[in-house]
Amino acid sequence: MAKVDKEHIKALADMSHLTFSDQELDELVSEIEAVLTYAERLSSSPYAQQSKSVVATTITECSNMRADTVVAFDSSKILEQAPRRDGDFFVVPSIITTTAKE
Repeated sequence: MAKVDKEHIKALADMSHLTFSDQELDELVSEIEAVLTYAERLSSSPYAQQSKSVVATTITECSNMRADTVVAFDSSKILEQAPRRDGDFFVVPSIITTTAKE
């Protein structure tokens, strides 16, 4: 297993513009090592070894799919019911706020 240390996590955090306290870095190192250890155990299991012999299959034709058809639609009836609109668009309240932390 590749060794994960605090410096690796710090480098990744810097590239991602994230900051962590020393305690958080220690926790991340142990959590990431636990995940990698588990993944290594899974990859060495008999089931993982067996799956290497399974041939991938693809579906080339599906008989229960309907064909796409273009249907004309008049949106004016729906737009007439809009409380606020701008031309052919609904006007809705903004739900995204931006707060920059620096």
